Formats: sequence, C-alpha cells, structure tokens
Amino acid sequence: MERTSLLQMLVDWKSPSNSAAEMVNSIRKWRRWVVRAEELQLVLPDPLVLAGVVAKMSDALAKLGGAQAAYRLSSVRQHLGIDLRPGMHEIRTFS
Repeated sequence: MERTSLLQMLVDWKSPSNSAAEMVNSIRKWRRWVVRAEELQLVLPDPLVLAGVVAKMSDALAKLGGAQAAYRLSSVRQHLGIDLRPGMHEIRTFS
C-alpha cells in the first residue's frame, strides 16, 4: 500500500496555496518521497515523467517569484537539460 501511494504522490504533485514558503515545503516533501522510494527499492517512474512534475513545480514557483525567479529557474532548467534529456541526477539537482 505504501509503495502504491508513494509512486502516486511522485507523479501527482499538487501545487499548494499561493505562499512561497508552502511551495518550498511541498518541493522538499516531494524530494523526501523520492528518497523513500529509493530506500524501498521501488522502480521510479521514467525520468521524463518526473521531469514533467519538476516542470510543474518550477512553473508554479516562477509565478510566485516574479520575472527574475522565472528567468533563473528557466536558465537552470535549460542548463541541466531537463526538457531535452532528463536523468535522475538532473531532476534531483533541479528540485
């Protein structure tokens, strides 16, 4: 049961309210879920799926942070190649 719910939470991330602090806590929680899934030796979803989740996170955070935050997030996302060839290392680094 824990495995199923954990995998579901990894791919169905929901943006919290309009608070940057809640957003950061939500992203930290998602990262802990990834670590927990690895501890349970689960097969994680495809990095492309997780990259979509991380993209939702960065888009939501960019809306809260304004133009400068959006630019910085976009720059890091492009540098890591999240949209082109995501890997687990890049996804962890970006999150």
